[in-house]
Amino acid sequence: MVLSLPKKGKELDLKQRDVRETPATDLVQSNFDATDFDVTTGVVSLKNKTSYWSINGGAFLIQNSATHTVQRSTTGGNLTNTTADGFAIAPVILPHGTIVTAAIVRGSTGGETWTLNRRPLDNSAANQVLATATTNTEDTSISNATIDNSTYKYWLAITSTMPIGFEIRSGKITYTTDYD
Repeated sequence: MVLSLPKKGKELDLKQRDVRETPATDLVQSNFDATDFDVTTGVVSLKNKTSYWSINGGAFLIQNSATHTVQRSTTGGNLTNTTADGFAIAPVILPHGTIVTAAIVRGSTGGETWTLNRRPLDNSAANQVLATATTNTEDTSISNATIDNSTYKYWLAITSTMPIGFEIRSGKITYTTDYD
């Protein structure tokens, strides 16, 4: 939301006014309609909303990059493995408190194992796998699905050895916002 403060010349004009004096051009407007809200016993709240986070394959990083080569596409956003074997990771940045409902990593072929992971920010505990499947397969059985950015960091990983020529094309996470 942007608040436009009234000015008289170059000085702020902070005198108290009746809201009916506010010009229509200074009012904050939004694109809500009745379907965006829940009304329960007189309480109005925003409805939970399904949203999507995606990342292109070129944003994945190779874990053993000192000995590994890849090709990043400037036209399709893919990462192509050009050396035998290899593992890849990509950061996941979602809003705090959202609930992950599905995840998928897409590749040029199926069969490579991917995981959605979290670990405490201070690395005080081991990685936790929240979702896992093979490329081009969506996982909807998410454990620890509520995002807690105050305690954890999150990432996607290709954990199986990628063959030469394998392309990571994208990652996608489906989540809902939970407005209390």
